[in-house]
Amino acid sequence: MFKSKYFLIGFLFLLIVSIPLTLYFVKMQMEVRSRAEATSTLALTTNLTAKDAQGQWIANIGQEFNVDIMVNPGSNAVQTVRFSILFDSLKLQATKITPNTEAFPTTTTEPTISSGSASIEVGVMAGNPSAQVQTTKKVATITFKPLATTGA
Repeated sequence: MFKSKYFLIGFLFLLIVSIPLTLYFVKMQMEVRSRAEATSTLALTTNLTAKDAQGQWIANIGQEFNVDIMVNPGSNAVQTVRFSILFDSLKLQATKITPNTEAFPTTTTEPTISSGSASIEVGVMAGNPSAQVQTTKKVATITFKPLATTGA
């Protein structure tokens, strides 16, 4: 009788200890997944050529200019890029966003332009690992029109 009582107590103790340990190790196992390194960067380049004395780009009011959104994947293989850009709507107007369909043939979120912001989400073909972007590529081009001087 005492042996079965100790056996039952030992079994319950083992069960109580093993459940939290099992949950802990299962959680740890799920966190082992590889994650993207923080080496991917987005950069803005422009077709403007003139700069002022402070090194700021010069654009004439009303004359449109382009800003290219570039992605450098670093050590990652990029499949999707989502970007939003904010700007002073009193100084600039975004007129269009043109995705680079050679590098990113899928537009997952249509270009959105509103007063003071522009955004888009593009990607490569899902399920096609060879289409992943592994070198610096242009994501899209945003066309801006200056509305006023910066006052600088």
